[in-house]
This record gives sequence, structure tokens and C-alpha cells, in this order.
Amino acid sequence: MKRSVTLLSLLGLILGILLGVALQRFAPAAGARATTIADGLIRGWTNAFRLVVPFLVCSQLYIALASRRPSAAGALKLGAVVPAVFVTLWMVMALATIAALFGLFNLAVLRDLSLNVPLPGQAAAPSSPAAGTSWIDELIPPNLLAAAAANNLLALMLFTLALALAARRLPLERQRVFALGFGALRDVMSVLVEWLVRPAPLMLLAFGLRFTSVAGLRVGGVLLSYAALRIGLLLAGIALLYVVASVAGRFSLARFARAMAAAQLTAVATRSSLATVPALLAAAEKLRLPAITSSVVIPLAGATLKVSRAVSEPVQLLFLAHVLGIQLGAPQLAVFLLILIPMAIATPGTPRPVSTLRLLPVYVSLGIPAPYYLLTEPITAISDPFDTMINTTAYMTTNVLVTRLTGSSVPASEVE
Repeated sequence: MKRSVTLLSLLGLILGILLGVALQRFAPAAGARATTIADGLIRGWTNAFRLVVPFLVCSQLYIALASRRPSAAGALKLGAVVPAVFVTLWMVMALATIAALFGLFNLAVLRDLSLNVPLPGQAAAPSSPAAGTSWIDELIPPNLLAAAAANNLLALMLFTLALALAARRLPLERQRVFALGFGALRDVMSVLVEWLVRPAPLMLLAFGLRFTSVAGLRVGGVLLSYAALRIGLLLAGIALLYVVASVAGRFSLARFARAMAAAQLTAVATRSSLATVPALLAAAEKLRLPAITSSVVIPLAGATLKVSRAVSEPVQLLFLAHVLGIQLGAPQLAVFLLILIPMAIATPGTPRPVSTLRLLPVYVSLGIPAPYYLLTEPITAISDPFDTMINTTAYMTTNVLVTRLTGSSVPASEVE
């Protein structure tokens, strides 16, 4: 992304925040209408990114598989390393978050917090929605177009993999036709991505206005502490991932940060980690990471790896337990993490202004009253951009780690 677009986007974000504060204070009615317009702009822009992503990812993956033919041993090694890195990184982030929380709760500013907020006498919270389609339907959907509409990247990637393997059985002339077609599709999608990046300053302005409308809600000191703690730990997780990627990739933090700038900007603006996949693929090229690995790992991470849940959910659970005086032991935390992993995998990489409440029964079973859980849910709208940023960072970090562990070439650090 050009530097001018980045600077204009930052200015747009600041202007949006100032405009939102002014409208809330002096013209609340106009502020409500402006928020509705901002929601429409952001949603349309995000949907446009989501529309492009499946085509770009599948074409990129096909070209990578068609242009290079890794050995059977290399393919098996990649297949074993990728899930191991995903699970290990997710668990490390979750355990590091839990350990940090137990230390932070001993600080004076958090030690005496108590959640004695009067709650409205409302009906019982809605129960968790019934389980969706089976995991078999998620991997092998009966309708490929429906899978694309549902942003089921994992199924689309598996289909593309099978298509690429089947195409190798064709005569060379027909293989070239497939390669040319997918190459043209990839190039066209790249042009569309460039077009979608251009209105980023306007979208950041809309996001700043929308963020102000949420942050301007009157919340108590306890909820403000929760918001600060959640966002602070997400930022700490992002910093940790930057360091891990820099060390594993043998490039400087400054170089890694420059390569990630466009993806992180897209993450903040769209709040959709799926929308950052094209920018991450471009960042991988800037870092000179092998395309055969990046085209597999980054989209697969986008479909399955949600490190944000490894940070945000333990923060929410342990903070509520802390302010309510509920003691949670190692067995309860272990069960919570085991339940959270498959739910995190099934979480779409799309904006999450409010939780789907699928974890509500789990919280209740651990002793957290449902009204208190619901009381903290609006904070999700404030922390969602940071959730997206840590997911985006984790996608590239896993790509670097898989590249290192599979023995692919990683460029030596350059002099800054």
C-alpha cells in the first residue's frame, strides 16, 4: 500500500473519532443517523473484501500447486507441521494470557475490583444455538457455491487441492489452460483488491465515528477496567507474535512491521481477518517467504486459527470470576480451553460486534451468572479491531514458523 494512503487512512480515523465525539455531544440525532450510514459503508466494504477473498485464495493456491510439485515427503511434512504449529501457538497464547491475568489481578488497581452493578430483571438469557452442520459437511460441503457464500475457506481449499491434483492427470496442453485461467483469475482479483484499498481513508473515518458511538456508552469503572485489560493483553499478544515472527524469520522487527502495515490497516478498518488474507499474501512476498507455503498456510490459518479467542475469552472468564469472587481451579480452566478450541476453529473471520453467545452455557456451568456475562458483551465491539489485528498477526507468524520448521528458505535479515 502506498504511504500516502496509509497516512490519509490514519488522518481519516482521527477525523472520524473527533466527528463522532462532536456529533454525540452537540447533535445526538444526527450522530445516530451518521452511525447508521457508517455501519452501511463499513459493512459494504467488508463484504466486498469477503467476495474477493475466496477467488483470490483458490487461484493463488492452484497456481502455487501447479507451478511447483513438492515431493511426497515434503507434502507429508507440511501436513504434519501446519496443524501442530496452529494448536501449539493457540495453546501458548491461551496459557500465557491466563498466567498474565493471575499476576495482574494482584495489582492494586485490579485487586479490589468488585462487580456490584444492578442488573435489570430480565428473562433468562437465550440458550446456546443448536449445533450447525456436522464437521463432515464443513469439510466436504454438498454445494460448493454455498460454501463460498458462507466463507468456508477450508472446504474451498480442499476442493482446489483436489482439482490441482486431478489436473496433473491431464495432458500438458490442458494443464496449461487451467494454469492460464487460474493465473488470469488471480491477477484480476489482485486488481480488485487494489481498487478496494483506495477508499481506505473514507472507511477509517467511518470506523472512527462508529467506534466513538460505542466507546461513548456509559459504563462503570469495572467495565472500563475490563476493556483496558482485554485490549492491553491483545496488544501484548500482538507484540509477542511480532517478536516470534521476527526471530523465526531472521528479519528485523522494523522490516516485519513495514510488511504487515497494509494488512493491519485492513484489519482495523474491516474488523474481518478474512479480508486481510490478500494483504498478507502480498506481505509474504515482500518478506520473500516461499509462495508454495504462504498460499497454503495463510488462507488455512484464516479459516481455522483464531488466536484472538485464546486471549479474549480467558480474559472475560477470569475477569468475571475475579470481580464476582468465584474461584476457578485448573480442572475448570482445562475444560474451558478444550471446549473453546473447536469453537474458535468454527468462528468465521468476519466482524464480531457482539458475541453469538455460544459460550454462555459454559460460563453458567462455571458459576458465572448469565446477566453478568451479558453485561460485558458490549466490550466486544470495542476490542473487535484488536481481535482482528492479533488474528492477522498470527496468520503471518504461523506462516513464518511453518516455513522455518519445514526447511523452506527464509531470507537472512537485511541491514536496516
